[in-house]
Amino acid sequence: MLLGLALLGTACSPGGSSSGSVAEKASVVHTDRLTTASGAIYQVHRVTDFDASALPHNSDLKMADGNLAKYAVEGCTLDVPLQDAPSHCDVYVQSDTGGTLLGYAFVVADANGARFSVVADLSGKVEPGGGSCSFGGALYESVASGIRPLSDPSRDFQARQMYSAWEKSPGNFLVSDAGLRDDVIADDETSLGVWHLTRSGNKLRIAQERWNFCYSRPDVMIDDVFYLATTLTKAAR
Repeated sequence: MLLGLALLGTACSPGGSSSGSVAEKASVVHTDRLTTASGAIYQVHRVTDFDASALPHNSDLKMADGNLAKYAVEGCTLDVPLQDAPSHCDVYVQSDTGGTLLGYAFVVADANGARFSVVADLSGKVEPGGGSCSFGGALYESVASGIRPLSDPSRDFQARQMYSAWEKSPGNFLVSDAGLRDDVIADDETSLGVWHLTRSGNKLRIAQERWNFCYSRPDVMIDDVFYLATTLTKAAR
């Protein structure tokens, strides 16, 4: 539950176009302050130089009055006990109707590392009747010594999330985060998959490795670029 959202000030950065898509207009940042029910205080840096009507709409965003900062309280799982409150969350938007995912990606950092979640509608041009798909989990990055949890998603990174999926009924999957487990073996009922996430500046690329459980057609490859819209950083009390 959101208790407060007060305007602190405004900071502007140069660059960007004055017309076009959300991605082309991401140039002006406004800073707000948000306080959660548990008392955690966040600085909210909002990319505002774009047409808000271009944002993908879903029920959760409507419940948040179209305000991405309010939406982030749920999407970033900020409304938790104070000691568990995430330190950082980035909210990304994919509004290109030509993409495979139309919606939002949340990348969160807390004491356990980084994780992500995606809430998106599917392309009605590709999937008969459209539909929606949600997924996410812990993020890991490759280093010289092997693989470790991603700790700082506020910088550029290359990370992945591995999952196992069991198809309970045609098109209905039960998905579990497989983490770094090497003992997860696909069988006749379980399939393994990997999501790859790459951040470069204000862009976040989300792509599948072998297959995805969102689309019924096996030839559909998910590979979309989301653009940073809002960043929330936990402030010192």
